[in-house]
Amino acid sequence: MPRHLLILSLLGLVTCVVTRAQTISENLDLTCHINYFGTPYTSVQVAIVEVNNNLRRIFLCFDGDTTNLQECIQGPFVFGNTNFTYRVNANITDNAIQNMYTNLFPSIVDEDNKPIQIECMEVIDFTINAQPADIRLGQFGSRSGLSLDVTATGTYFLNLNTRGINVGQVFANEIMRGLKEISMCVVNDTQLFSPGEIISGPDPTTCVTETCDGTATVVETSCDNQQFCDAGSCFFHRFCNVIGPGVIDFLGNHDSVEDVCAYTLLSTPNIIIIGAFNIRRRTDTPLLDKLTLELIDTNETIYLLHDGRVLIDGAVLRDANTPGNVIISKPASGIKVKIMINQLAFVVFYDGQYAQIFHTGGNAVNVTGLCNDATSLSASRVESLPDSCTDVVGQDPAEINCTVVENDCSTLSDTSFFDCTSLDPTPYETLCSEILCEYPQLDGFNCPFHEAYERACTLNGHTLGDWRSEIGCAPHDLFCLEEACISSEFCGDTESGMRGCRCRASVSRENGFAIGPVCDNTTNSATVTVIGCLLTEKDFNFRALHLIDESCVGVVDEKNNFVTLTHNDNSRCGTEITMNEDQDLVFTNVITDTNSSSVITTEDVFRIYFSCIFANPDVQTTDFRVFENSVFMTLASGEWVYTLWMEAFTDADLTIPVTADGSISLNDLICVRISTLGLDEDLVNLVSDACWATSEPSSNSSTRFDLIKGGCGSTEEVLVEVTGNGIGTSNSFCYRFFQFVGSPGSIYLHCQTRLCIKDCLPNCTNMARGANKLAYLDDTPPVLSMIWIK
Repeated sequence: MPRHLLILSLLGLVTCVVTRAQTISENLDLTCHINYFGTPYTSVQVAIVEVNNNLRRIFLCFDGDTTNLQECIQGPFVFGNTNFTYRVNANITDNAIQNMYTNLFPSIVDEDNKPIQIECMEVIDFTINAQPADIRLGQFGSRSGLSLDVTATGTYFLNLNTRGINVGQVFANEIMRGLKEISMCVVNDTQLFSPGEIISGPDPTTCVTETCDGTATVVETSCDNQQFCDAGSCFFHRFCNVIGPGVIDFLGNHDSVEDVCAYTLLSTPNIIIIGAFNIRRRTDTPLLDKLTLELIDTNETIYLLHDGRVLIDGAVLRDANTPGNVIISKPASGIKVKIMINQLAFVVFYDGQYAQIFHTGGNAVNVTGLCNDATSLSASRVESLPDSCTDVVGQDPAEINCTVVENDCSTLSDTSFFDCTSLDPTPYETLCSEILCEYPQLDGFNCPFHEAYERACTLNGHTLGDWRSEIGCAPHDLFCLEEACISSEFCGDTESGMRGCRCRASVSRENGFAIGPVCDNTTNSATVTVIGCLLTEKDFNFRALHLIDESCVGVVDEKNNFVTLTHNDNSRCGTEITMNEDQDLVFTNVITDTNSSSVITTEDVFRIYFSCIFANPDVQTTDFRVFENSVFMTLASGEWVYTLWMEAFTDADLTIPVTADGSISLNDLICVRISTLGLDEDLVNLVSDACWATSEPSSNSSTRFDLIKGGCGSTEEVLVEVTGNGIGTSNSFCYRFFQFVGSPGSIYLHCQTRLCIKDCLPNCTNMARGANKLAYLDDTPPVLSMIWIK
């Protein structure tokens, strides 16, 4: 059986063949969806046209125009009288036919290179020299194939026109069938590309690639907004994060540094980045403390310190003069260094708490270090640096609520806050829970894992939710701005919340704030060295220390931030000389930061008493308690017999009394009410004529400070507000609690009251203050006293 007839027979086995006579030109509605060079069609105009001297050709025009041949298949000459018939074979399921067309069109495959099965076939039958021929249009999903089958002797061809341009031919003879995929992209009028085939690219600069897609449309693709282009390849930003002791490498692996040592974070032939880890508040947890950037080509070294300073070859960077291939900036959030090397841009960010290293070029060659493999701790340790490696020392667990920490850390994987598809949050969340459950979020080490993850996600083009409100994390800034701390210190929070150079946990606190005294009997001298960072933690200025004689100031060792104070036979500095039980001379002095001319102070006072026998130094306590929260006495004045009360409160409304077991600190508000029982307030008024404090029980002590004088409150070092004085049988006054300089013991409060029958309101203008002349009933005014015990 002829090959042509065999195919028809097979088709007939699958479905009914629709055959009908057609006119010389007819528009046929197609059952198949035919993709002709990128445009899908559901109809075709079929015509047999006389072109010259009784020569006729068959045309299939998808745009219906057989004259201009814009979107047409120009068939072979048919020679002689001929007509055409049309038939369709839809829903082809016969395996033999499926396999035959799969073999006929091997280029029609899916993205996995698997053959796409034929779904539908349109057949146009005609004759050439009275011999059967046909043109077939097959649908393979969204793609299409064309075949020309002839039985007449000779070679025949089809011209394929699209957009009015001939883009190819299909040849056939009685032996060889002509085959062509027609769902192809046409480029530059003559170049044909099958779906899935790359037309051009990728461009080495833009990474733009032109591809023929599955619908035979030319499409351009490039890096998305989360990627960058380098040498024709798209890359996600490769991030390495060092957060506290934790390291997350470029591939998302993580581990933690467990000793005080330096580690190579990144090493390439052109740049080496080293991270030095050191302890801060805790002896068992080292944090990233310094970054060293070694530029091999220029033989330069850049240091990024945790306190915000930048050093280039040991000198502090104070202007924009940086090496030619280095850009250093200091945004509010931290230090940023960009280094251009051989088409690679390394960017290093460091805020003193965490570092982020990424590069915006292609894959760097020969990369080693923790950023390449976070688990390579042993291989990455740098033991040749001056800061030798030491093991950490165990410490009692910190008082941290790990449940709260874990809940906060879990927001890293909450897509309502961090919808960051290009960066896995798992290593950040894991290290967050492990580290913050052991190390307190102080000294700027607040939400460091969230900060690092947010920065990486933002650089990858993601917009994040309001995670800060969810976990209570303030906007990030550079914690310490060039607070120059020495190697034994770190920049952190002081007790008042200010920022200063604290002592690292390795600095001994067993002996308090000082070393010494060192006594020399030959010169009767004593020398004490004060550790500056221990005072800074308590908000004291160690540079302002002096002895009793204020001219004897300390000598500051700038290298170690120590302050040394000395007295000897040539300079006594106010030293007190006494004799002990053994009749030895004892030379005693005091180190303080307070001006001796001040009688009182509302702030803590630093004092170290020292002699040749060392006494434990301490900071003067600020807590007092009242010996009795109220005192009273019964008095007689003429016809009046009355009881006088003095009570202490901690609020101006006089509703919260001071209790005997409570404590009062310096600068706390104290209000005292003086009231009477047994007086007719319509006839007599009570005036608090004078109130004063002494450092000794006696109201006549020479060391005193006047709170009320002449019925008027003090406006000097302590502001006293007096209420109701002279307008009833009770009054009150409020002031900020203080202590006497040089007398750190108890405080004794005394008040002298008077009775008055007219013109009892004291005149407290500036001119009359303290000079009131009122008509008092009593000649011997009583004095009522209250004791505040240290």
